[in-house]
Amino acid sequence: MNNCKPERARAAALLAAALVLSLFAVCAPSCKKDSGKQGAGKAREKKAAPPKDAIATFKKAGLHISLREVNTAWDKELPDQNKFAIRNSKENWKQQFLNQWIDVSVLAELARRKGLDKTDEFKTEIAVKEKALLGGLYYRDYILPELEKVTVKDEDIEKYYEDNKDAQFFTGWREVSHIVVNSEEKARQLAAELKKNPAGFAAAARQHSIDKEHAGGRLGRVFKGDERVPPEAESVYLFTPVGQVGGPVQSGRGWHIVYVTDASPADMDYMPLTGELRTRIEQMARIRKMEEKYDRMLAEYKNDMDLQVETGMVPEIAVDWERKMNEMIPSMQQPPSPIR
Repeated sequence: MNNCKPERARAAALLAAALVLSLFAVCAPSCKKDSGKQGAGKAREKKAAPPKDAIATFKKAGLHISLREVNTAWDKELPDQNKFAIRNSKENWKQQFLNQWIDVSVLAELARRKGLDKTDEFKTEIAVKEKALLGGLYYRDYILPELEKVTVKDEDIEKYYEDNKDAQFFTGWREVSHIVVNSEEKARQLAAELKKNPAGFAAAARQHSIDKEHAGGRLGRVFKGDERVPPEAESVYLFTPVGQVGGPVQSGRGWHIVYVTDASPADMDYMPLTGELRTRIEQMARIRKMEEKYDRMLAEYKNDMDLQVETGMVPEIAVDWERKMNEMIPSMQQPPSPIR
């Protein structure tokens, strides 16, 4: 019976689970099955020569585990949080990881002897992982160097500021009253009447609004992010001109009609484009330009490859994804790992 401490047991379980999940994710050259005529379960006719950096060898099976393979397994197959958990809880964590990877290699060889590497499931998963890996490598070696050439000019900063000033840089306030009703038809009728006669707003709010907390619909000053204002209706509350009625606009609370009676001074409405803000915008504008360049590059690649997508199949796939996600909820408790 193993008397290891609970935290070490948890770390071992994390490692085991991660490595079991990666069982079919790594097909290292040093463990690749020969493509001869022998069937599954028979010995290889020719044993592969051990690599110069072989760290473990199965002599009868003719299998080798190289230092490079172990390094890749550690780097690519374990989530970062598992790495720290293992390092912090095991005195001999490096040897323990090697032992676990040897166990995975044994299971992988047994799987090949049973022909599991010939199944459609295995081939599909390998193909998916191959695409993900190759895509990442191409992005790193060919896309990213091009994106890093992107520069930002003063006009880019000013354009970003103007395009996003209402959404990101508004610091002002508005004095508002509102009416909230449940019916779209009623909201449109009231809005049409009040836009002609804003003076009747308070009376209409007392008579029709389902928000009884604010007498006559008066909210007072509201600001960006104000919890009294639904996000989907915020632009109407903040950017309807003073003296005018805005809306109706729908939110999860109902249909809103807004009357703006006062506003902060114009020079208080937005953060000034100076100093630290300009530096922040330069960074954000560069990211946006990089994203736009990436989109253009991918669009060109897709066009050159004559991409065609069967969009009619998307709903069917989405239903399957939803089903699998729902199945995951009660199955979070996994059975014991075969790796101890």
